[in-house]
Amino acid sequence: MSQSGKLMPNLDQQSTKVLNLTVLQRIDPFVEEILMTAAHVTFYEFNIELNQWSRKDVEGSLFVVKRNTQPRFQFIVMNRRNTDNLVEDLLGDFEYEVQVPYLLYRNAAQEVNGIWFYNAHDCEAAANLFGRILNAYSKVPQKPKASTKSSEFEELEAVPTSAVVEGPLEPPPTSSAAAAVPDVSDDSFVNFFSGFGSRLGATMEDLVAEKHVKYILSVEKKKDDFESLVLEHLRMNGAYWGLTTLDLLHKLGAVDPDEVVSWMMECYHQDCGGFGGNIGHDPHLLYTLSAVQVLALFDRLDVLDIEKVSDYVAGLQNGDGSFSGDIWGETDTRFSYCAICCLSILHRLDKIDVEKAVNYIVSCKNLDGGFGSIPGGESHAGQIFCCVGALAITGSLHHVDRDLLGWWLCERQCKDGGLNGRPEKLTDVCYSWWVLSSLIMIDRVHWIDKDKLTRFILNCQDRENGGISDRPDNAVDVFHTYFGVAGLSLMEYPGLKSLDPAYALPVDVVNRIFFGKQRAPSLLAS
Repeated sequence: MSQSGKLMPNLDQQSTKVLNLTVLQRIDPFVEEILMTAAHVTFYEFNIELNQWSRKDVEGSLFVVKRNTQPRFQFIVMNRRNTDNLVEDLLGDFEYEVQVPYLLYRNAAQEVNGIWFYNAHDCEAAANLFGRILNAYSKVPQKPKASTKSSEFEELEAVPTSAVVEGPLEPPPTSSAAAAVPDVSDDSFVNFFSGFGSRLGATMEDLVAEKHVKYILSVEKKKDDFESLVLEHLRMNGAYWGLTTLDLLHKLGAVDPDEVVSWMMECYHQDCGGFGGNIGHDPHLLYTLSAVQVLALFDRLDVLDIEKVSDYVAGLQNGDGSFSGDIWGETDTRFSYCAICCLSILHRLDKIDVEKAVNYIVSCKNLDGGFGSIPGGESHAGQIFCCVGALAITGSLHHVDRDLLGWWLCERQCKDGGLNGRPEKLTDVCYSWWVLSSLIMIDRVHWIDKDKLTRFILNCQDRENGGISDRPDNAVDVFHTYFGVAGLSLMEYPGLKSLDPAYALPVDVVNRIFFGKQRAPSLLAS
């Protein structure tokens, strides 16, 4: 266990370096060696027009790497604050100055940034390495240094990794790092490095949000077409997928909440307290959770007999802690998640044996760090979300080997940028949710390439008629439309509401459930 109290795998320094290298190679396959690691850095940016510094949303471990193609050297920051990692080339017009623990630089785009190092030794080591790289390769001559027996190029080919973090991509204890991060008003920082060029921006293919809204609204009107008929038994789930998508797109007001609630209550079984997938269909945990989630979207949980609904859910717990989906007895970790999430939203977790429920989920953990549907079942991204989500809600994430599971999950990203559910399977937009949400909950989302995944999702849009498909050029459906938009929300795509990775509801809805009308941080915020 690390000093921060987190469970860490038993990895030696070499194993840690190999794991970190493999993760970096998923971002950039041309990375061939890690030259140096700084455990924790924070970034600042200089505004030319205002002549002032401000803190960037970049913080995490810094890696100086050597690549087998141009540009030969870069440094990469695995960003812990969001999914946008920072990459800078160490050739050409790169300039820097040092005032420990700060390293300030101007890049080829004339952007001026400052790096604060948690460890002053890391700052000195980085500056020394930058100097050696630039002396050997830059077109701009650097200050002369004392000659050595071997060339700078030869030294760089065999430079040791002197600063290796204890665990893969892990920062020092949060409290210590946060307390030490400098304020941007520090004169030693602000008076350093000014008068350089302007910042550049980047654009990405747009989400056709309005067309997705029209598509979702049109699905409800086509009750006699093929898609509607084959999904009749899942209509309650479909309502959750479609309505949550509308809410993420800020368009929930496009539907009549009274009409939706009225239909949902026709699917309610007063005799037992559960909900069916459609009117006249048998009750099941899957549909009961969707009903509760939709009512939460509309802030209409008051229409429920909460005691009866929660008794129905709690009554499906078995002696070993598992949950059956309905009276017929099938057990699955999906149902464990449904029960725990549902009862948590209703503030009735005390009606089940939480300890037994957690122990059962843990019994479904595999040697690869993943989770199956039952003990011994194959690891699958969907089941992993259910198990990790349930453990997150119950405050039991200490049972998860975050690095081992994070490794398995980041391996789900394929060459096209999309994610699959298990090894050797095709990519599918729906795993943008199942995988990303789990990675966020275990704080390893920076181990995948966010830009590639975003492009994959956007390429699966029907740009003419709206909707998102499982893969590019396939037929769209509500299921994949929701999970595509949900994945983009988790990656903080502009214009979308934030989605809570455990409750699968917009963050403002979760805050309303647990904190009233105030806009408090998400329950899962670290």
